[in-house]
Amino acid sequence: MQFFDYEGTQPYRSFYAPSYVTEEERKSRIPDYRHTLLWIPEVNTGGQSSLVIPFTTSDLPGEYLVKIEGITSDGQPVYAAKKIKVIP
Repeated sequence: MQFFDYEGTQPYRSFYAPSYVTEEERKSRIPDYRHTLLWIPEVNTGGQSSLVIPFTTSDLPGEYLVKIEGITSDGQPVYAAKKIKVIP
């Protein structure tokens, strides 16, 4: 028999995403090597059929697959995928 210390439900945490609002932040020499660019566990569309969610990309040039996955309030699955290119 093994016993595990289970902490239960974890508190909500905010996902870190760098802010590039100021010119100084945009010219920062600290590279951004993130693989997950944005994680929003709950998005409220307000009943709209489309929604704009801005995000920043990694500094690594290449082709990325952006995926949107979720479930509507009435339980229907939502999925969309699009490839984008990051050019230096």
